[in-house]
Amino acid sequence: MSIILPMPAASPISPAQAGSIAARGRKLLRQGRISHRQAVLLDCLLWSVRRPGAGAVAASYAVLSRLAHISRETVADGVRRLAALGLVSIVKRRVRCAWIGGGTASRQASNAYVLHAGNTEFAPATVIQEIALSLPLPIAAAEARAALESIRRRRAGVIADLLRRGAAPA
Repeated sequence: MSIILPMPAASPISPAQAGSIAARGRKLLRQGRISHRQAVLLDCLLWSVRRPGAGAVAASYAVLSRLAHISRETVADGVRRLAALGLVSIVKRRVRCAWIGGGTASRQASNAYVLHAGNTEFAPATVIQEIALSLPLPIAAAEARAALESIRRRRAGVIADLLRRGAAPA
């Protein structure tokens, strides 16, 4: 089952604003405040992953690693550095799943990143977004236990039949 999580609310970014973010990244690279790997990561966020006009992107570390040709750990460090400099904000997304027995579980989804085009010195670095996901429960717990017991009895009967056949003289 594929789950499509909503993107965080972010204002759209024009191509000129995306260009200004890229220019700021190049300036930080020349100043030595970011590495060339972090500059490539910013470039991937702006031009490879982001949809035209979108102000936020959702991509896993594995996707960014593959696009930028850098390791997953370097991607994680780079994203944290870009967030510390105010170029992006990290949105940690979680999915809540309902269990058959009535409990819930929380799972990590891929992060989303909000790009900041203007003066971003006071932009929050990390936001946590939780999505409630309620899956339809196909069968009740008692019915599941009964079906499992039926399968176990059938399996035990098949095994006993095979033992009888193997033990009989040919």
